[in-house]
Amino acid sequence: MTVDDDPPTNTPKRVLFLITDLDPGGAERALVELVTRLDRTRWAPTVVCLQGEGELMEPLRKAGIPVKGLGATSFRDSPRAVRHVRRQLNQFQPELVCTYLYHANMIGRLAAATVRPRPRVFSGIRVAEKRSRTRFWMDRATDFLVTRHFCVSQDVATFSHETGGLPISKLHVLPNGVDVTRFDAAPPCDWSEFGFPPGARVLLYVGRLDEQKGVQDLLTATIPLLTQLPDLRLVLAGEGPLRGELEQRIDMERLDDQIRLPGRRQDVPSLMRGATLLVHASHWEGAPNVVLEAMAARLPIVCTAAEGTGELLRDGQFGKRVPIGDMDAFRRAVQELLESPTEREKLAEAAYEHVSKEFTWEATVANWEAVVLAEQ
Repeated sequence: MTVDDDPPTNTPKRVLFLITDLDPGGAERALVELVTRLDRTRWAPTVVCLQGEGELMEPLRKAGIPVKGLGATSFRDSPRAVRHVRRQLNQFQPELVCTYLYHANMIGRLAAATVRPRPRVFSGIRVAEKRSRTRFWMDRATDFLVTRHFCVSQDVATFSHETGGLPISKLHVLPNGVDVTRFDAAPPCDWSEFGFPPGARVLLYVGRLDEQKGVQDLLTATIPLLTQLPDLRLVLAGEGPLRGELEQRIDMERLDDQIRLPGRRQDVPSLMRGATLLVHASHWEGAPNVVLEAMAARLPIVCTAAEGTGELLRDGQFGKRVPIGDMDAFRRAVQELLESPTEREKLAEAAYEHVSKEFTWEATVANWEAVVLAEQ
């Protein structure tokens, strides 16, 4: 068999998945969900992480999937990372390389271009990144090395073409899935563990505490409600660079008894099952997993109209969306749902039925397989 021949049809196709890190996050969890669901009689996956050990390596190892961290921790490590990835490619000789997140996208493309036989490269675009024109230029400059780009939503595909300059013919929408059984089985959170009184109504945010996620806006929108409604509470579950600023503001507003910052949590399904509303005020997105998860948990949603949320919520059919940055509208939407248990239940049940049928991981895997097999 020559290097240009396809392997026998009964031989699993080798796929190397490359990602920047494997700490818990939307893209990282999506990779784990997809890879662990691949039919091992058809696919032979291995996962390489540019950084070192990450929390999400464990479920991959438990599933019997080879995973390796390279220890690259900064942009200065990029030349070394390219060499290490090239070494992995030469050893594993994959037919496909699938990359997740910007740095892995760049390094994966460059490394794959230097090995023979050269694997096909599929890059993942996870967010409508609006802050860096350098990234737009790098994406365009290396696009010729990419077979297809997987975009997490149609909004991201449109942004990548109209703003990023990538050819529309190479952009394919690959939505994330969600495992509703994980949420069905979760017991509702006991809020007394947070020091909340019986009967407290809880607004829940889950995600990074950073500029992109609009957490300062979220406080602006909810603080008036917290001061007006003594039974209302706010939980900001996550970590990030704005934690200190948030703590200072909460202390200044004297709302320490009503707002909790418990850090990154492993019991998100239980938090969602016990909360009253999910509140999410992102400035830009791709297709926020936390919204999908809230839909699977039958948790009503108020969010900004960031990328992907319209596709998930069908422009308000399964949750309330307000303009990005309009915290008066956000506050009104939260208040309306707090005042209407019937509306909350209606939205929650409709959202659950929608994701149960339209956003399964089985559908995501089938979508992925159809695209990569069509590009042989």
